[in-house]
Order: sequence, then C-alpha cells, then structure tokens
Amino acid sequence: MMRKAIMGVLSAAVAVFSFSQSALAAGATSEAKVEVEKGASGAACENWHSPSSVKWGYALGTECKSGKNATVHGWVTDKDADGQCVYVHVDFAASGPQDSKWACPEGKKIEFKLTGTGDARNISIRRIPA
Repeated sequence: MMRKAIMGVLSAAVAVFSFSQSALAAGATSEAKVEVEKGASGAACENWHSPSSVKWGYALGTECKSGKNATVHGWVTDKDADGQCVYVHVDFAASGPQDSKWACPEGKKIEFKLTGTGDARNISIRRIPA
C-alpha cells in the first residue's frame, strides 16, 4: 500500500515537472517588447535589446532571416532577487510562439537560439514565478 502511494506521488511529480515552459508562460507576470536596432536596408540581421525601463531582467540578441525562416539568438539574465525567472518570448509569423529557457535566480544568464518559420513578429522579455 505504501509503495503504491509513493509511486502515485512520484508519477504526479513527474507529470507536473513535465509541463513545458511554454504552457507555464501563460502565467507570466510582466512583459516588455524589445527595442530593435534597424539594420541597413535589405540587411538579413537586426540587433535587439530589452528596454532600459525593465529593471528585473535584461535581454540582448539578433534576429536573422534566411529564406522563409528566422532565427532569434542572444541571452537573457535575471537582474532581481524577486523569486521570478526571466525568459525571451518570440512569436514567429508562420510557426507560432517559442520561449527561451528561464534565467533564475538573480544573476543567472542563459544563452538561447530559437528558429521558426516566418518573421519574428514579436520579441519580448517576460518573467514568471519560479
């Protein structure tokens, strides 16, 4: 009986742990759109960064387009000891949204590379409770 109860608890813990970060991202508590540094006309890549008004995190990177695909790469760091994690959210025009891994606790820096179909329509830095 005890073994069955322990196995049930472990199975539940694995199921909870298995939820994707994208599914949990729906509970994001803060969001800020990034600022794009426009490249030369016809350039394949543009740099972007989170706004200076965001005090809880920082993200910096590049969006590059190649044919029908776009790649967003860079890093995100947690700047606040608030018990929340910081990540980058990208909405690709054709293939939909993707999230970077989470950066937490304070001072943690995560590098990421996300590739999707179509332009990266929206890039934002977000945070979510750890």
